[in-house]
Amino acid sequence: MSTATFEAHGLSALDSLPPSTRFECGVCWRVYDPAEGDDYWQIPAGTSFAGLPEHWTCPNCDTPREKFVALDLTSPELEFRLERLTDRYKEIGETQMKDLPVFNDKLRVETIGFRPFGNDSIGISISPWFMNVTIIPGNADTVAGVGDGDKVLRALPAGDFEFVMGRMEGVGPVLSCSLFSPMTDFMSHAAAQETAIAALAALFNKNIDNIEVRDEPAKEEKAKDRRELIFGRRSRKEDNA
Repeated sequence: MSTATFEAHGLSALDSLPPSTRFECGVCWRVYDPAEGDDYWQIPAGTSFAGLPEHWTCPNCDTPREKFVALDLTSPELEFRLERLTDRYKEIGETQMKDLPVFNDKLRVETIGFRPFGNDSIGISISPWFMNVTIIPGNADTVAGVGDGDKVLRALPAGDFEFVMGRMEGVGPVLSCSLFSPMTDFMSHAAAQETAIAALAALFNKNIDNIEVRDEPAKEEKAKDRRELIFGRRSRKEDNA
């Protein structure tokens, strides 16, 4: 896992990325590096991907910037923890889940789009039996008082979402918010990947249902409603080819 990828579904999803983040074309793999700019489009060095003009497309194949993916979003420590997380889910799949009806053998374990989020990292975890939004706390001390199975609310640009705390050996604390479980409606791993990328972009869309939160019960109900709004009605695109 040398890089993490994140598809730019709208500029609002780019706001929290470092201006120096490089982006790669999803068609021809041409890389846009803000440190170098773009001679073809006469973009000066130092221009972030979010700062590119609307007419900008890949100088090599003319692909629009919405089809570019971000690179260099993980640190060596995070990569190690994600590898351990992946290994642990694979182990659970082999030893506990593969013979159950909820296990979709068309899918595999994968972590997608992990990126900095404050002092933490956030991305999507896919397995043959679930898809979760996953937060890896950057400092375990910040969740030291949260017990396994406890529910906590985290504020994302799209709103407040309810996460469940868990701890895994070799990984440490992990916060999970369920998007889909089981995964039986996904006909291919590519369909799951596409949904995960779109879901992550939706989480960072500030324009989704910004309703004022007044008290704790309302917060919890709102978190549930937002999740259903963003993900529950999303068509699960299937690749029947």
